[in-house]
Amino acid sequence: MAQEAIEAVSVIVTNYAGDRVLLVQRGRDPGRGLWAFSGGRIEPGETPATAAARELFEETGIVVSPEDLVFVCHRFTGSVPPFRIAVHHALSDMRPDAADDAADARFVTLQELETLPLVEGIADLAMAALTGDLPNS
Repeated sequence: MAQEAIEAVSVIVTNYAGDRVLLVQRGRDPGRGLWAFSGGRIEPGETPATAAARELFEETGIVVSPEDLVFVCHRFTGSVPPFRIAVHHALSDMRPDAADDAADARFVTLQELETLPLVEGIADLAMAALTGDLPNS
């Protein structure tokens, strides 16, 4: 019997110049030490955009309005139970400050992105964000 997917969010943040994307280094398992977008589970009563703005603030201190987030796509993990992740895009030049379960947070260039150990599935979306190829953005 298939388990119902856990609803979660992820936020791709690019700077206004469009040459850097925000990544956070996971401070806890699963994926401790790997780099990913800010995100997490949707809490009861939250919309995906509200959850995305909350998670971004909790992990990086960056403030965005849920109304300023642009929906990009849904992604599904192969984990058990699976996660259904609503991916959003935001623009910000605020300096990130790692907090909550993030060990580090920073804006990286495409060249830096290629050198970091990433969570599976992050590289393609990060590259799309840096090349202006995100859907709906």
